Amino acid sequence: MSMERMAAKRLSASQILCLAASCAQVCQSGIAAFAADSNSAKSGAQAAHARVQAQVESLQKSKFDQAHHVGAAAKREAERKSQLVDAKLKQQHHALKHVEDNMSGVFGHEVVNDGAHARRRELNDHAQRQKDALKSDALVQADKARAEAARSAAHVQQSADNLKTQVGKDGKFGLRPEGSNLHVRHYGQ
Repeated sequence: MSMERMAAKRLSASQILCLAASCAQVCQSGIAAFAADSNSAKSGAQAAHARVQAQVESLQKSKFDQAHHVGAAAKREAERKSQLVDAKLKQQHHALKHVEDNMSGVFGHEVVNDGAHARRRELNDHAQRQKDALKSDALVQADKARAEAARSAAHVQQSADNLKTQVGKDGKFGLRPEGSNLHVRHYGQ
């Protein structure tokens, strides 16, 4: 695996860790508000449900935004590498032209020109295959990021729904809002 791909994966992982930390903070504050409101009138509980849902939607939006940024970064990296491929191709064409100029006096212009033309086609085809592979890899990486964001958003919604059910049971489950979040539940006294 190339160093650039490893760096891109580390960047993506660090972005995911930052997002997870902010998610926990947002959700914990929403749960505390939800639990406090669930002990009040029914309209207060409905307002708490609405606030928690708004926070979940905000969290889901941030996950999709992060996936978009990962896809955009992959596209930029593919474009940068494509430019490197083009620069290398240009150098190879220049070197081939130099060889062509030097060899045409020895072997004849027509023979050298035909060989150089065939070599240019090979170089162009190889460069195009490399650029196509880079573009394809970027699209795959973006698709994976979008799929992971969708999967994560669904898990967040499911966790929030479960939490709403547990907190909304008038203490039947003994769920304590302090320290509870979408992924951790604290029960009892």
